[in-house]
Amino acid sequence: MFLYRVDKRDFKPTEEIVPSTNYNNSLIGLTLEVENKLNEVKPKNTPCRNECLFLFYNLSSALLFSSKYGGNIYVVKVVKKEDCYHRADMNIADSILKFFKVTTDEQTRNDIARWYWEAGSHTFLPCYEVLVSKATVIEKILDNSQRPNANLGYQDIERTDIFFKLLQRVKELEATQS
Repeated sequence: MFLYRVDKRDFKPTEEIVPSTNYNNSLIGLTLEVENKLNEVKPKNTPCRNECLFLFYNLSSALLFSSKYGGNIYVVKVVKKEDCYHRADMNIADSILKFFKVTTDEQTRNDIARWYWEAGSHTFLPCYEVLVSKATVIEKILDNSQRPNANLGYQDIERTDIFFKLLQRVKELEATQS
């Protein structure tokens, strides 16, 4: 199964992508508090989030993220199952930030942060991220300079020509891998 990585770094096919450990350095305020809390309540056998590589479970989520924040889109694979730590809905992390804005109660914040780590937790329209130790590049399918308009929503992104073009390329890659 293919996953998708949005990354501003440039990688070639067969190259291994590992986490960029400076992720937390760019966080400030409540965003940093949420990240620290998520790491504090994480399962014992799971590394801290800044030690993980985040992959998108589906193409539309990767394309939407790239359109808003920039970055190349890579089709990747995770070679070993044990390199996968957790699958979570990225929207839950965004929701946790909203909760942190309205409460400073430590127990409530702990309970809300644990929601991210609960197996099967998701929002109405989940955007799944997979936390892994590393991934191998299959192909760069979208250069940052080609990304679509940042004003598109989730429903709209799947109606764009670029989405259909990328989806076709992914299907071709899947056919060559079988």
